[in-house]
Amino acid sequence: KSRASASKTWHFKARNVRDFAFASSRKFIWDAQGYKKGGTDTMAMSYYPKEGNPLWEKYSTQAIVHTIEQYNKYSLDYPYPAAISVNGPVGGMEYPMISFNGPRPSKDKKTGELTYSKRTKYGLIGVIIHEVGHNYFPMIVNSDERQWTWMDEGLNTFVQGLAQNAWEEDYPRSRGEARTIVDYMRSRDQVPIMTNSESLLQFGNNAYAKPAAALNVLRETVLGRELFDFAFREYAQRWKFKRPTP
Repeated sequence: KSRASASKTWHFKARNVRDFAFASSRKFIWDAQGYKKGGTDTMAMSYYPKEGNPLWEKYSTQAIVHTIEQYNKYSLDYPYPAAISVNGPVGGMEYPMISFNGPRPSKDKKTGELTYSKRTKYGLIGVIIHEVGHNYFPMIVNSDERQWTWMDEGLNTFVQGLAQNAWEEDYPRSRGEARTIVDYMRSRDQVPIMTNSESLLQFGNNAYAKPAAALNVLRETVLGRELFDFAFREYAQRWKFKRPTP
């Protein structure tokens, strides 16, 4: 509240993390909501400047809580004490307990009013679900995304789709359904999913959309939801804080 003349040292400590990121600004608005259920006892928190409103105050923390609720259902109980969404210059990037997400309202040049489109709204909700979801894959189920990107982005995109469907009926989806990758599957400019990350062609289609669509086909058509969901959750439980490879 007052201007400090001395310096302070902050000490941060975390268990079972493989990476670290930090954000600080005196312009941040801080919004938080507790979530406690099953093995999860966490604080969902959002940090954003006033330029993020009215979008961020309405959807950011709510989207974090929704993500944890849905990902817990399909994989494992979120084990960390915090889950954070930060608005800044980064469009979307994940670290243990903290993610950086970009979409903001735009200012009307004539009136100065801050408004947002349907695309921006769902862009924010979607990127928060995706980046917070990365806590599960690959931060907890600790696969090597530089080697096997599909084990990271593919699995996460799949569960993201399930979480988005649970957000509301007819949620606009871009990846995960088989019909959305028909043109890609017809193209010749592609390589197998198992290709090393550095050698992928059409990175987004190969590492995100194709594995997610394959998992959807397995769940909806081949195995059925009950058997698939049991197997997928079993995989997450067995490999949490371990290093799965293909």
